[in-house]
Amino acid sequence: MAPGLRGGLTMRLTAAIEGNLAEALKAEADKLGKAVAAAVQEATTALKNDLARDVEAAGLGSRLSRTWRARFYRNRGIDAAGLVYSKAAPIIEFFDGDGAVRPKRGRYLTIPTGFNRKGGRRGADVLVTAKELAATPGLGFVARSKEGALLWWMRVAKAVRVRETEKNGVRRFRPVRSGGRSLVDVFVGDKRIRSKKRRVLAAQYGAVPMFVLVESVPRTKRLQVAYLAQKARGDMIASLARNLAA
Repeated sequence: MAPGLRGGLTMRLTAAIEGNLAEALKAEADKLGKAVAAAVQEATTALKNDLARDVEAAGLGSRLSRTWRARFYRNRGIDAAGLVYSKAAPIIEFFDGDGAVRPKRGRYLTIPTGFNRKGGRRGADVLVTAKELAATPGLGFVARSKEGALLWWMRVAKAVRVRETEKNGVRRFRPVRSGGRSLVDVFVGDKRIRSKKRRVLAAQYGAVPMFVLVESVPRTKRLQVAYLAQKARGDMIASLARNLAA
């Protein structure tokens, strides 16, 4: 502060920035970007693990829990994202909701039977969809089983009953009209039935049950997907604060 003219005072304030401003800003942006990426990746992995544990805690088995997948994406700057999804989304959605499930269209839900699964395995892909079965007139028909279940059947395209014999260590198959201990070449449409038990039934009835028809399926909420996703958001913010402070 120095004396000025005519008895006044002149005040001067001088400020200076040492170093390169652009480099300083870039360093801060890089630090923020790394902190955001680390927080998002940490929260994504944690959410996947939490969802898997939730499935097992609900008593739905480790196989379904292993369907959860996690993906992490990072672009330039502070742009990062995480994605958690299940490869069995319809099953997860079923157990994550409550109340009866009813068909959106029509009167019945179509539930594939073991005949209509690849290899007869539970949870495997279906051989024939309801749309495909309905598209061919005369191929399918609806009838009740002996136990009273309403079933949508599909006529067998080919069923050859054979009797198995063995001579000198060589197995032979001879077609017979009835009886027999084995079957070959049993097809539903163009799909071969591999299970021996199912092939026997297919040849016996000339058709196989492809779908169980029900008007509704009751369910009770058993998973906490929305709650765990919300928890993951809070955990990500806390993780970001820790990474910035580090």
